[in-house]
Amino acid sequence: MKVKKQTFMKGILTVLIAQILVKCLGFIYRVIITNFEGFGDKGNNNYGTAYTVYTLFLSLSLVGIPSVVSKLVSEKMAVGDKKGAYKIFKVALSLFAIIGIVLFLILFVFSKFISTHILVNVESTYSLAALAPAVFFVTVSAVFRGFFAGLKDMRAQGTSQVLEQLFNCAFSILAVSLLVSQFSGSPEIMAMGSALGTTFATIISTLYLVVFYLRRRHDILEDMKNSAKEKQEATKSIIKKIQ
Repeated sequence: MKVKKQTFMKGILTVLIAQILVKCLGFIYRVIITNFEGFGDKGNNNYGTAYTVYTLFLSLSLVGIPSVVSKLVSEKMAVGDKKGAYKIFKVALSLFAIIGIVLFLILFVFSKFISTHILVNVESTYSLAALAPAVFFVTVSAVFRGFFAGLKDMRAQGTSQVLEQLFNCAFSILAVSLLVSQFSGSPEIMAMGSALGTTFATIISTLYLVVFYLRRRHDILEDMKNSAKEKQEATKSIIKKIQ
């Protein structure tokens, strides 16, 4: 496919720099938010409790997505089966979009039940509900990252991760600062603002990946015409491999 490939070392360096920036930005914005009047340890606890459940739901939907999709796409590209590589991407995107929607709805609808009866922290309800949509967007973005990694292009992964953390930082600080004056520093509501910042950031990151893909879609489809005449793998077979 006509996607600009990176050397192995350049790809590794891209991801490494992105991870460093993500960690630094994450540390900075958490420090800033914690020092808002009324947020403090209680706000961190409400957000942290909700975030723990959020990451659990992500693990249910994300287990191995980027690496498995990357591996399967890479294998098809190695033998010149570009149509097969693209089919893997389409099947994975459809499958995990459905999984992401189901988990998002479960987390959103049952956020109060989970907070009250499982976490025993009813004040984390709003944060949990605010984080729920992020499950869908992170799941979808993972498929795009895996697809482009399989094409040996790590820019999508590195840039999307940095964008996500950058906007997470900006949106979270903005949301919490606005809620401080509106709700007299309620840690429950402020934690929800931080959670909304995280969700909005995942939306931005996913939109970037969609645009990144759409700008290359024409070349990808055009390049498929020169694909090796391989027998197309059945959708069921692809799903089994992904799982």
